[in-house]
Amino acid sequence: MLRIRLHKCGSDVIAAACDSELAGKTFSEGKVRLKVDEEFYGREDCPEESLERFLSMCTSANLTGGRAVRIAIELGYIDEGCVLTVDGVPHAILVAMR
Repeated sequence: MLRIRLHKCGSDVIAAACDSELAGKTFSEGKVRLKVDEEFYGREDCPEESLERFLSMCTSANLTGGRAVRIAIELGYIDEGCVLTVDGVPHAILVAMR
């Protein structure tokens, strides 16, 4: 399961998605800190299949966790070489140029 939440800011739509078990946790590696805040990523679980629909309508996305990032890679939204790993947790940001 994933946590997925949409945020609207003017004409921009930001999709935030994380693996459910990461919600509420913080990961650190060196000077980098990754906070998986439930206020940002959402509090309700969604099936993994929902991520494709959210990615298709967003102008940017913040993806955290192995499943969320893997799905975005498999769908062609994220290049595998652009994934940051913080304390073993994959993280990627998508900006759609439309």
